[in-house]
Amino acid sequence: MRFLSLGIVILLCFAQFSCQSIQNRNSGIQSTQLQNDLSLDTAQTNCTSTHDKVGHVTTLQGFNKKISGEVYIIDDCTIRIEKFTYNGNGIEVYLKAGKNFTANEQEKRKIYFKTLEDEIEKSNDANYKKVIKNDLIREENITLNFKKGKILSKNIVQEKFNNDTVTIRLPNGVSLDNLDGISIYDEPFVLSLSEGTFHQPKNNDLSIHLSQSNCTSNHQKVGAVAQLKNALINYHKVSGTAYIVDDCTIRIDGFTYDGFGAPYIHIKSGKNYSKTKQEKRETYFIELENEIKNTNNSQQKKVLNDSLELEKSLTLNFQKGIILSQNIFGKPFKNKTIVLRLPQSVTLDEVDGISVFDQHFAISFGSGTFQLLEKK
Repeated sequence: MRFLSLGIVILLCFAQFSCQSIQNRNSGIQSTQLQNDLSLDTAQTNCTSTHDKVGHVTTLQGFNKKISGEVYIIDDCTIRIEKFTYNGNGIEVYLKAGKNFTANEQEKRKIYFKTLEDEIEKSNDANYKKVIKNDLIREENITLNFKKGKILSKNIVQEKFNNDTVTIRLPNGVSLDNLDGISIYDEPFVLSLSEGTFHQPKNNDLSIHLSQSNCTSNHQKVGAVAQLKNALINYHKVSGTAYIVDDCTIRIDGFTYDGFGAPYIHIKSGKNYSKTKQEKRETYFIELENEIKNTNNSQQKKVLNDSLELEKSLTLNFQKGIILSQNIFGKPFKNKTIVLRLPQSVTLDEVDGISVFDQHFAISFGSGTFQLLEKK
């Protein structure tokens, strides 16, 4: 009766909105694989994904054109750089966090720029003018304060990377609040070699970091449609129309979700239940029905009835489905268009439906099953 008890507790928690914690049953939250880990020894581990900046991205570019990469904030303490290229040159080169300049710092920068402009105007030495002008251009292009930023990695000098994937976990005491951008930073020369400012993905693309792109349209499910509808507990206002656009892309039009729930809310795929699993479900339904008949407590009877109705409404197995999106907890949507690209190695064979899923409570807030529209 473990499942029965959990179902009752879930319903009571949602009814009273006062549940502190429930054991995460088979949450399936995808952990970050640490490959080419450049983190300091004081790095954090086992982080949550609750910060507003989780899912933000940037591209490394700047002073050194040979340093490049695509940077993703994976969770509250993990940064991943894809396609990272760096030749290992320098003396002390670190990955550093950058913060936006304060108003006071910006005023000081303007005074410094004016000083450089005056020097250029007064000098008669062409070479000196060129050096100062290059300094001015470089300083004006620095949009974040990396000089005072936190060092995030070990010294990467002599470590060559060519289109590699690297991971950096934030040191203890450092949070994403300290991270408006990231730099490959030459500490002795006080010089940002390549940098980027974090921002939300464009076009409301909520795909996870390792997703596919440029896909074909050969799968038989391409063109299928699913209507997202609220589950039994009509609390998080989930709605929208999901379309399978091509072999790796799902678009949801009119997507609405109020942003509430437990700390881990993802859009997940669902598969039809296997024959064995469905037989276990039906046995569980019979147990619930018998318990409803045998109880004389009206409140408990209502909870059991609601639990039975909820379980029967879950026609697809979302608990063991694939996470398709970033964590959207705390991010309300109202009639928005969002895009989801399937993670690498995932195909539409694993996508019979889609759900806004609470990983912590293992419950679907709203879901839909994909169906091909009849051709007229």
